[in-house]
Amino acid sequence: MQDPVHEHDPESTHDQTQDQTLGHDSAAPQDKHSENDSTATQVQSVEHDSAATQESAQAQTLTEAEKVLEEVDGEIKNGDQLHDSLQYLAAINTFIDALRKLGSDKFKVGTEEFKKMLGLKNVLLNKISSCYISLDDYVQGLNFAKRVTNSDSENLEALAKRVICEERLGEFRAAHDTLISLVQVHVKRGLPVPAELQQTLAVLRAKATEQSPGPATSSGKSDTKQPAEKKSKGTEEVGFFKKYPVAQHAVCFVPSVLLSAFVVNYVTKGSYKSKTTVASSVILGGFVTGVISDGDYKWKAVFGVFAAGFVGFLYGFLRKSK
Repeated sequence: MQDPVHEHDPESTHDQTQDQTLGHDSAAPQDKHSENDSTATQVQSVEHDSAATQESAQAQTLTEAEKVLEEVDGEIKNGDQLHDSLQYLAAINTFIDALRKLGSDKFKVGTEEFKKMLGLKNVLLNKISSCYISLDDYVQGLNFAKRVTNSDSENLEALAKRVICEERLGEFRAAHDTLISLVQVHVKRGLPVPAELQQTLAVLRAKATEQSPGPATSSGKSDTKQPAEKKSKGTEEVGFFKKYPVAQHAVCFVPSVLLSAFVVNYVTKGSYKSKTTVASSVILGGFVTGVISDGDYKWKAVFGVFAAGFVGFLYGFLRKSK
């Protein structure tokens, strides 16, 4: 009797061989799938690293811009402390250094940092203007305030500083017009117009009217309906004596006196050395100088009439008296 355990079964052997073959065949696709997954993972890793590198570069650029903004904020605080301690020149230098930093090429147009940079520039310009006003340097104060309004015509702080500087410089009409713009910005934004501005506007309107012809209107424009002769009358009457002092025209005056001496001597038939001839020559020489040197034809005619009348006087009285 054979042992059932050691009995050889051909069908069993065939099944085992077939199972091994099937097992080997099924393992092969799993290995290929694993290799594909590994390759895909590597590609994704490379793409992720590339994207991370780009994001890191962008973040680094933004960080540099933000770093500049933070430095400028610190400089503004230092400048404010110097201003509060009445160290105006030191504050001006601090604010100017901050302005230079904002001129960096780290700010890209269109970004939030770029917009913040533009806002900080106007803040710094206004602060520099305030320092100059505190130093009574209204020319520089006006210059820096105008730099603000050139880029932001509705900047309330800059407009107010312009009014102060223009009034202190005696430019009352300009101050009046700027104050009109300031009030209009308040109205446009729905802000209440302070009573102080209205009072200042009335004062500036009166001063502007006194300073130049034509009353200032509520729109900031002067009344130009008056004749041109009336507008320039005040300056014409005193213009000659301010513009043409005797020292300035000595070169013309001396030859005029010498020429007048010949005329006086010819008319009066007197001596060149006589006091009458000398005095008459000086007077007539002054009239001749006015005719030659004055740029206004009206004054030329006036001096010409005086010269002719004086010669007639010499001929009619001095010569006949002899």
